[in-house]
Amino acid sequence: MPATRIYIGETDDLPGRLDSHSKNKDFWNRVIVFTSKDANLNKAHIRHLEGHLIALAKAANRVKALQGRDAGGPAPA
Repeated sequence: MPATRIYIGETDDLPGRLDSHSKNKDFWNRVIVFTSKDANLNKAHIRHLEGHLIALAKAANRVKALQGRDAGGPAPA
């Protein structure tokens, strides 16, 4: 398995999260952000996307370690 490490997570404070990660996580060099205008994505939508991305990353078996909320339960439908 490759040594690629990823972090999949959600936050209500993107600047704070990026600042924290830049100080405490030395493995990342790229960020992908999903945003929504007019609150079209609520917390449930975001958590669903987060869980789905984690499940996809695990299924691909191309990462060494998943960072963040590792949803150990079943993949979202």
